[in-house]
Amino acid sequence: MISSMLIFRCGRPAIRRPRLTAIVALLVLIVMWSDMAQAIPKRWATDSSGSFATAANWDPVGVPSGADLVRFERGPGIAYSTTFPGKINLPLPVYAFDSLRVGPNTVSLADALTLLQGPGTVSITNPTTAQVGRGLVIGDSNLAGASILNSTLAHLNAVAATIGDVAGSDGTLNLNAGDFTVTGSSAVDDELIVGNQGHGVLNINGNAKLNVVGAAGNIVLGKQASGFGAVTVAGVGSQLTSIGQLVIGEQGFGQLNLAFGGQVHATGVNGDIMIGNLAGARGYVWVNENGSQLTSSGELVVGNYGEGYLRVAEGAIVDVTGTSGNLYLGKFPGATGEISVYGTLNVEGDADIRSGVLDGDGQVNVGGDAMVRKGSGSRLFGAGHWGINGNLTIGGSLEVQSATGVSVGGLLAVESTGKLYGNGSISGDVTNLGLVAPAALNDDPVGTLRIAGNYTQPTSISGILALVIADAQAVNDRLEVSGNMALGGGLKVAFGASYAPQAGDSFDILDWGGVLSGAFQFLDLPFYRPLHWNTSQLYVSGVISLEPVFGADVNEDGYVNAADLAIIRAGYGITSSALHKFGDTDGDHDVDGRDFLNWQRQFGGISIVAVPEPTTLILFLFAAVGLLGTSLGPRRSRAAGRTAVAAALIALVSAYTGTAVAGVQYNSIALSGAGGTSLGLGPNLGSGVNFSGFGFPAINASGEVAFHGIVSGTGVDTLNNLGIFTNVGGTLGVVARTGDAGPGPNLGSGVNFSSVSEPVLNASGEVAFFSRLTGFGADGTFDSGIFSNADGTLITLAREAVAGPGPNIGVDVHFSTFNSPLFNDVGKIVFTGKLTGSGISAANDDVVFSNIGGTLAAVAREGTAGPGPNLGPTAIFQNFSGSPLGVSALNASGTIAFRGNISDNSLSPSTSTGIFTHANGTTVLVARSANSGPGPNLGPGIIFGQLGGSVINAAGNVAFDGNLFGGGVTFTDDSVIFSNTGGTLAVVAREGPAGPGPNLAVGVNFGSFEAPVLNAAGELAFMGTLVGTGVDSTNDKGIFTSVGGTLISVARTGSAGPGPNVGENVNFSNFFGAPVLNASGETAFVGLLTGDGVNATNDQGIWANVGGALVKIVRKGDLFDVDPGPRMDLRTISSVNLTGNSGGEDGRRSSLNDAGLLTFALSFTGGSGGIFTAMVPSPAGPGDFDLDGDVDGRDFLVWQRNPCVGNLTDWQANYGSPFTAASTTVPEPTTWALLSIALAGGNFAIRRLIVERIARNY
Repeated sequence: MISSMLIFRCGRPAIRRPRLTAIVALLVLIVMWSDMAQAIPKRWATDSSGSFATAANWDPVGVPSGADLVRFERGPGIAYSTTFPGKINLPLPVYAFDSLRVGPNTVSLADALTLLQGPGTVSITNPTTAQVGRGLVIGDSNLAGASILNSTLAHLNAVAATIGDVAGSDGTLNLNAGDFTVTGSSAVDDELIVGNQGHGVLNINGNAKLNVVGAAGNIVLGKQASGFGAVTVAGVGSQLTSIGQLVIGEQGFGQLNLAFGGQVHATGVNGDIMIGNLAGARGYVWVNENGSQLTSSGELVVGNYGEGYLRVAEGAIVDVTGTSGNLYLGKFPGATGEISVYGTLNVEGDADIRSGVLDGDGQVNVGGDAMVRKGSGSRLFGAGHWGINGNLTIGGSLEVQSATGVSVGGLLAVESTGKLYGNGSISGDVTNLGLVAPAALNDDPVGTLRIAGNYTQPTSISGILALVIADAQAVNDRLEVSGNMALGGGLKVAFGASYAPQAGDSFDILDWGGVLSGAFQFLDLPFYRPLHWNTSQLYVSGVISLEPVFGADVNEDGYVNAADLAIIRAGYGITSSALHKFGDTDGDHDVDGRDFLNWQRQFGGISIVAVPEPTTLILFLFAAVGLLGTSLGPRRSRAAGRTAVAAALIALVSAYTGTAVAGVQYNSIALSGAGGTSLGLGPNLGSGVNFSGFGFPAINASGEVAFHGIVSGTGVDTLNNLGIFTNVGGTLGVVARTGDAGPGPNLGSGVNFSSVSEPVLNASGEVAFFSRLTGFGADGTFDSGIFSNADGTLITLAREAVAGPGPNIGVDVHFSTFNSPLFNDVGKIVFTGKLTGSGISAANDDVVFSNIGGTLAAVAREGTAGPGPNLGPTAIFQNFSGSPLGVSALNASGTIAFRGNISDNSLSPSTSTGIFTHANGTTVLVARSANSGPGPNLGPGIIFGQLGGSVINAAGNVAFDGNLFGGGVTFTDDSVIFSNTGGTLAVVAREGPAGPGPNLAVGVNFGSFEAPVLNAAGELAFMGTLVGTGVDSTNDKGIFTSVGGTLISVARTGSAGPGPNVGENVNFSNFFGAPVLNASGETAFVGLLTGDGVNATNDQGIWANVGGALVKIVRKGDLFDVDPGPRMDLRTISSVNLTGNSGGEDGRRSSLNDAGLLTFALSFTGGSGGIFTAMVPSPAGPGDFDLDGDVDGRDFLVWQRNPCVGNLTDWQANYGSPFTAASTTVPEPTTWALLSIALAGGNFAIRRLIVERIARNY
């Protein structure tokens, strides 16, 4: 047959088409069929070895020749040799026949030579290059047993060859000596295919050579999606050469091994090497041992649309040569690539790292430019030498480990999204608009990054130099530049987990050999009482140091007097980066009321060094309330004094209790780096193994957390660095891990996980997840599955192809793919999948599966085979598209909600979409588009036009979004959210004035909706947009709920609110992802901010809605204590991540449980990150605006900052009322003494409330 196939040129896929016209192609096809029809089968007729030239060895009798088709197929396990006699004189013999087929058996072809005889040539003459009817096929059937051909023939020729042709076949060609030449040349077909639909193996040993010499001759490994192709070229002199492309993994699995000096060359004008060509393909290339060499005269693409992996061992060489000799890693969207170089990689053209990792300690030479683009994990990492003649642009990350480092002939440019790490050396000029951190990534060590050239950090806040101080003995990160250093941007310094700062510690962080110009635009130095930073030598010698706090002696002349007060007044209001000389008396980098109180306390004295413990200091200031109340003169002055000091005291209490929000309790679950492991927050995988990254966590009803984690350290590589972790039972542990370290899939020796999805966690602490497999028996035909530990150990619930567990729909019907599962609280799953095998086509391969009945079975299936939609004999499912989760929801009782497209030829129109539930073996229609119904019940002629994904709760209530059509509906009022929580299908929210609307100002209506989430009480939460009076792009988005039966706005962009409650003129600008909702009607979501003081470092956070009030949980830029113990380890939040889109009873991953416990992932400046929980406070009583359980002066301050939190009359009516039990902590004697001083004057009620506040916090 003549077919089209994909090739890649000019950065996009094109179609490789026949050069002939359709008529000529048809004639060729007719000729081909004619040739095949004339081919006479000749079968080897004996289980014994013998001569090819002996007529009796063949059935029918006679030596094959001419148009004969030769078959070697004696049966599984039978082995024999067929010899070809030589000749003394010329011409040497030629054994020519049309075609050769090798079935189950092992046949060895060899020359039979006596003294002085020369070898002949075995020539397979069939001219066909098409996949059907070509000359040499090894493994042309799916009969049991391996089809093996061994050859030591001096000369073997064929026009085209396939090893492992049909699905289920198993073919092997062992070239142990001699030459095998493939002569075909076609722009359409691939002349040598190893693993077409079956399992193909090619081994080239013993100085053997296989040459594909046609001008357009290609070699493909793993041609079709089910194909598995493996090629090994081993030994000096052993060689594989292609004039055309070499593709390792076209659609299936391809593997190429070069060992002990083996050579592979793609030498022609089109000599590209593609590793992982099309989506779904995987290609692996190992270039091992000294002398082994891989050469491409075109492009080397590792991950074109699929997955590509290349490993270059020590002493091995990969050359990418020619005018188009470029290297691509992860070339097109969706591709992944990985290159590990321990030998030498030479690229004559450019190197473009778009999505993937290039690492190793070998030599990489690039003749042109190199670019590491912003992408999914795009990263250079190496302890070897990287030589780049042109420019190197970093949009992803580059880690330089070795002393030889990176040499750049042009400019090394770190873009705004780029990261440059390492303790190695760079030769060339560096410009930084992103992040430069002179340390390695693993274990957060410190180091020195050396640049033999100039370093420029332009005047832009995007460029940051980040350093870590681990010890006072000069153990700190440092940047050494041999040339000029031009500074701008920012400097960030962090303390290592084990460092205990001391006065007098100094750190040489910058060194330059040329001229230093400019200055950092901001300094982010860690705050540590009672010391402050001296940066006076930063631009002189590159040294910063820690010195005692001078206290209120801000001009540092040794005395505290009026001159210092003048400086404090002048600097009052500075909120960040304030130095001591600007009025910062307490070392917190701002100038505020606390600095004035320090000056007042120290007036007339000398510089202060010691700072009291928090409780003592707080109560000392509290005592000052009474003292000032009796010493400042008239009543108004005394009242003002008490108010000022009380306000300062409250602020100081907040400062000493961290940045945690009042009423919110935090806990650390996991933390990256060696620091996390030392705090008991590591992966518990042995010494030296730490977390290095995290996915989005999920939580269950018991407060247990599960998450996807990345590890690094001792014994960890890219094959075993991913895992699923939980703290079920109170201890953090691994449930599943990639690689042979395990825990693995329990599918036999050598079969391991190669990737794992984000896990779904149920109430029993069990997880379910999707994973790909690798290892023996795991190839492109059965390399993924759905797994769970619901039975106490990891079991396979479903797996691709013949390996099973399968769909239980016939003898030869298997899964070809499936989505990640939903998982309920009794350990049952549901997912959508596709089928392959006997009788399966595109018209019946979509299926919804579940094991709710105890075994895996179809709940609904496309086509006539069913199970169908239960809507009459002519109605069938067409497919189950439209839901991003495949299946929308699964509740604890096993009821499934899903969307299905329906075909019914008895109706007009014949196609429609439905929302269905399935329970106890019965499928029920909830809503349906078109005229068929059930419809929206909104008036004559109004029907559903489109239906979105659906959600479900434990009671079996369903909610969904969609669009209306007909009956006067227009695009301005057609978007809706529906639910049947009241027993009948009813509209919850609708676009336009018809409503139900958002219950905001008159004329403000909904404009559109995202899919809703549904809780146990039948309440909904969703994101929506607004239109109408006063609405513009700054205030048109919101989070809404139907809690209590009424639609309310939980949060809204713009000044109209509800807003984030984090400061005046700070508003939401957008919301990221869908909200999460629990049974109490509490919601949580990620919000983006805009307004006064908001920038890229603090513009995002997580908020919860409690009792109608928004509570900030965490925000970028906050200091967050990651230490779960009594000590503090404060880190600055750089990003927040939350799992949304769940109501808690839908089988999805959720981040908020019904007890109000929220889990989330944080990243911190400096590169660390972790998994944490926060207990969302209980709904407040009237006037308890800070949600701390009572009504006191702090609530008034909260109301004063944001009157939207409630009514002041509630505060006045309930002032002094506790809503939770007060602490009975008894102060120590020193505390009592200070308290007695405090009680000597001032307003007792205010002081009593402050003391209660202190007792609760300490």
